[in-house]
Amino acid sequence: MMVLRDQESPWIDFWARVKFGFLVASFIFVISWVHVELLTLRDTRMWRDITGVTPFTDVVITRVETSEHELTVWGTLIKQRDCQTFALPIAQVVVDGVQWPAEFIIGESPSQPSSRPVSAYPQEFGPWTIRTEMSWPDLARMYRTHNCDGEFQTNEVFSQEWIKP
Repeated sequence: MMVLRDQESPWIDFWARVKFGFLVASFIFVISWVHVELLTLRDTRMWRDITGVTPFTDVVITRVETSEHELTVWGTLIKQRDCQTFALPIAQVVVDGVQWPAEFIIGESPSQPSSRPVSAYPQEFGPWTIRTEMSWPDLARMYRTHNCDGEFQTNEVFSQEWIKP
């Protein structure tokens, strides 16, 4: 029987290569996961707000009036990019966790507001009304699509609890 004294076992080299391969594969997996997450993050409202890509920011609801089928809000927002509104606003109500389409009204008639000028200061809006056939929804939301230099993005303008008087 022959004993290897000064030589390492060939198995040691094999397991070192397996460990190194596993380490490289894990590193590639982590890098690809981070890349996908960063691409997903780029499409979030939070990321667009942080990087200043969202056309408006700092939406504050200052007054709310509700009835069984209507919610009307007034407030302020800051228009930070010169983007043009595109299509009509999207309104929806939420009842027991289910989203339903609703009608969006500016003032007294269904309409499309013109794009606001860019400003470093809050600009007033309202009355904006969301009307629905549902009785006393839980929540109302309004979204707006803008064309920003050929890139279209839809952002939530406000989300307001439907408060019973």
